[in-house]
Amino acid sequence: MPAGNVETFTRARRDQLRIALGDAGRAAPPPPQPEPSEADDAWRKVAIAIGRAQRSVHPRATAEGLLREELTELGRGHSGVAALMKEAFTDGGALRDSLGELMGRAQILARNEGASGPLFLADRDARVLPVVRSALGVRHRTFKEAVEAMSETAYPDWPLSGPRTVLWVLAFIAEHYSTPEHRHSRFITDGKLAYSDAGVTAHQVIMKLLYLAAVVDQVNLGEMSWAELAGRHAQMVELKYKSKFIPAPPKNPQMTDPFDDTHLYLGVSATRGMLAVCPELERWVGKQLSDEYMVIKERRKALEALRGPKGSGT
Repeated sequence: MPAGNVETFTRARRDQLRIALGDAGRAAPPPPQPEPSEADDAWRKVAIAIGRAQRSVHPRATAEGLLREELTELGRGHSGVAALMKEAFTDGGALRDSLGELMGRAQILARNEGASGPLFLADRDARVLPVVRSALGVRHRTFKEAVEAMSETAYPDWPLSGPRTVLWVLAFIAEHYSTPEHRHSRFITDGKLAYSDAGVTAHQVIMKLLYLAAVVDQVNLGEMSWAELAGRHAQMVELKYKSKFIPAPPKNPQMTDPFDDTHLYLGVSATRGMLAVCPELERWVGKQLSDEYMVIKERRKALEALRGPKGSGT
């Protein structure tokens, strides 16, 4: 059948189905939504501000400082937000808990004030985002839009230890590389790696999984433990090849590379070597290793004390 006849037949068949189905073929109209109150509006702005801080690729102190300024401004016209500020921040301006715990505290205060509607993602199914379709009717969000819609909420039975990092990784990729697939491509080319190198294929698969989950499945990855675990594995792969992206130290110890700390002085990147590795995760791992070393050191000292001093014959 010629292409023109196929198109005509398809259009005619679609019209026949529409007439046969009638109202049954049409999507039900969405239920009417209540008009947002002033409390709804204030707490919605709080949720947006906290979510923006969670997705920030800036150093944690900078992100928390910007959040504190936003909440202070909102608290001037709303006593509930002012109470949240008093609970969440110390007198010195430091955040007492994590941003996820701050989001949970804000949810409780909002409900206590009688705020209506799903102001926070945790008020509905936190694992999924509202479905967005392209002009052709295909499920699709841009990766950056998907990341901006994601959240991270603390809850007591989170199964993984350490900081939540996947939202930081996704925001870092969206800002610097547009998509996870592009990040993987740059990881390969900049590091001069081959797919036969250990972990490189796993890195590719994880980047593809994160892309499909965000763009097509439209999953709220910041609330998914499997996404956090996958993101941690990708970060481990990037750390494995850290030496490929960071210049080796000079052989002469008295000579220093003036551009070794460029990312700190200029603020052009949140990480050394533009690796997609969350700084908070590196700090946490460093502290765990330090604590483990101290335990081993104290244990060795205790064993030596039990054996007695050398040469004592005991």
